[in-house]
Amino acid sequence: MVEVLRAHPHVWVLSDDSYEQLMHEGKRFETLAALSPTLARRTLTVNGVSKAYAMTGWRIGFAAGPVPLIQAMVTLQSQSTSNLCSISQSAAVKALGSSPEQGPSPWQAQWLSQQRQLFEQRWSTWLRPWPLNCLVTSQMEPFTFILPARLF
Repeated sequence: MVEVLRAHPHVWVLSDDSYEQLMHEGKRFETLAALSPTLARRTLTVNGVSKAYAMTGWRIGFAAGPVPLIQAMVTLQSQSTSNLCSISQSAAVKALGSSPEQGPSPWQAQWLSQQRQLFEQRWSTWLRPWPLNCLVTSQMEPFTFILPARLF
């Protein structure tokens, strides 16, 4: 995908990294902007606390991207009357409490491990037994089916 995007410099990228903490065991997450610094100049990366920390109703998210785009987003948001209540903000700060350099706190590591286990269990129970072989038949020989790395 990176090569295709490099070939089309007029295309901007919106990368939703909400599932970065919920990868299958043994899989490593990498942002598109980190994979290709040349794409970072036209990539808006969004994330939040809804998936990894089960805060779906809290509607808390954040973004990183090129300064002019972020400035335009700030300008737009500054003209809006919506905002997050202090309780939601405090809960998000607690959920995101540690910095990437420090890694997750002990409670975060335990929570994320439990979340991954739940998703793995759901995957094994409902999705993996699904007859994937019906998707790849002898009439579809040039195609392969790749299971997703993320647990969604």
